[in-house]
Amino acid sequence: MESAAEAVASAQAALDGARETLRLKQDVLLQRAQSALAYARVYAESDEALSAQLDAVSLPRSTRRPRTEEGLVLSVEPQPAPRPRGRPRKPSLAEPAVEALVLPGE
Repeated sequence: MESAAEAVASAQAALDGARETLRLKQDVLLQRAQSALAYARVYAESDEALSAQLDAVSLPRSTRRPRTEEGLVLSVEPQPAPRPRGRPRKPSLAEPAVEALVLPGE
């Protein structure tokens, strides 16, 4: 009896592994199909007939789930504004500095 239960457990584990591999391969294929469709739509922008045919193509949404602890976590919390990149501009010599301006009557 135990050997039959072990055989069933082993077969179930193999089946689960095969299903997971299939799901991953289907996700990759779906992503490639979505990319190909996006490229085709860009290519067909000037051809109305081809654009109409591509608009009829309907692909399912990706089934990928957001990563958790070890990776990316999607949240709705507001993120701080990014800091400006690069060095601040130097004042040009054509424009006088604000401190150098003297208003009349002072």
